[in-house]
Amino acid sequence: MTYNSLTFRNVSALQPLAYIASGADVVINNINIIDCTVSDSFALLFGSIAQTTINTFNIQNFAISNSVSNSLIDFEISSRGILTLNDFSIIDATLDNSDSIMHITSSNGTFIANNMVFSDIEMLEDASVIKFGEIAISEVTNMSFIDISITDSDDITNQIIDLGELVSKVNSRMTFTNTSVRNSKVKVMSIANSGQSKTINQYITFNDFTLKDCYFSSSEDLIYTGNVKSDAVFSIVFNRLMVSNITFVQNGNIMYLRHQVTEPLQIIDSEFSDIVLTGITIRSFNIQSLSVPTRVSMSNFTAHDIDGQSRSFIIINDKSYLSIDSSQFYYISNIRSGAVLYGGITEATADISDSQFFNNTSLEGGVMVSESKSLIKCTNCTFTNNLAISSGVIKAKDDGYYELYRCTIRENRAIVAPVSEVFSTQLLSVIDNCIISENYALDIATIRNEYITQSK
Repeated sequence: MTYNSLTFRNVSALQPLAYIASGADVVINNINIIDCTVSDSFALLFGSIAQTTINTFNIQNFAISNSVSNSLIDFEISSRGILTLNDFSIIDATLDNSDSIMHITSSNGTFIANNMVFSDIEMLEDASVIKFGEIAISEVTNMSFIDISITDSDDITNQIIDLGELVSKVNSRMTFTNTSVRNSKVKVMSIANSGQSKTINQYITFNDFTLKDCYFSSSEDLIYTGNVKSDAVFSIVFNRLMVSNITFVQNGNIMYLRHQVTEPLQIIDSEFSDIVLTGITIRSFNIQSLSVPTRVSMSNFTAHDIDGQSRSFIIINDKSYLSIDSSQFYYISNIRSGAVLYGGITEATADISDSQFFNNTSLEGGVMVSESKSLIKCTNCTFTNNLAISSGVIKAKDDGYYELYRCTIRENRAIVAPVSEVFSTQLLSVIDNCIISENYALDIATIRNEYITQSK
């Protein structure tokens, strides 16, 4: 069955504009919602979707008001049902408390979307642009979010992509390809509250994800994973995550990772650049009861031109585990400790191989600092032209420790200890089979000038 041209214009309603129950195969072409307002209700409710295709869905100047936990569009996909959405756009919309533009849920269905644009969206509180529930298969290609803002700049409950309802009863696979977020003042995404399972496998993959030109006046965690507890496979992969021109006024995180599952979260072939007062934080919670730490893997990762100010670019805490290989970190600076990496409280581990660190600057530990029984292990890495007041490359303090194997350490500078200092009494730091040459101490006047120059 095929329907053509469904249009709503200049409508103000207290109930849904339409309820569509598509138990049979349905094709809908050209849905338009223009200059409409809905109070205390959904705008469009699609129920019992068996096999439905919607082509060209356009929404302009829409507002939801006086509602709680409603969506502009709600899709309920039947078990084994398939919803295909092509060429969806929404421009100029306002969301009230706990609302979302689009809510997609199913007990065991499939959602396929191509070419989705969300632009000029304003949120009030605890709202989301697109919210996913329990879906077996989701394939989203070419999804853009532009100029997403909030009414209250101090509110941190809003987000763009909400993956917080993934309590699945069936194996699920979600793939997002070519997703971009630009000029946003709202948290990007959370993957949380996913319950605990010993048998249900879930796979979430992001290919070509771009986060660019965003400014945040309050402390935010742009990409957040937490309260994900699973003994089965729960896989989160970012392929080609590109982050650039991100500024925080208060300390925040581009990624705050605290999932605790058997599979490490993977960040592959990615680049972070031109970032102010933000970075990546990795933590584990309730490690005694869960027995699984938060694990993160970075491969072929590049980070450069980052002004951390009072924080390190990567912070690992609470027995979390980070592996890095074949990566580069350069022109990263802060005015505290460890420009690139800080191994903090307690017993966290960073295992780094075949990576390069050059032209990084900090007050202590030009590249890395370890404390509180945290371990930083580097194999076949190169450290060149890094700068600090003390410990030009790496510092171990308060019973932190490090291990350097087959590394090349050249032309690093500091007033005290151009390479390293160790202030730990319990755990042994190791430098084994490394090349260390042409590292040298600077006087105060020289390092003041070089610190200012290299930190730009």
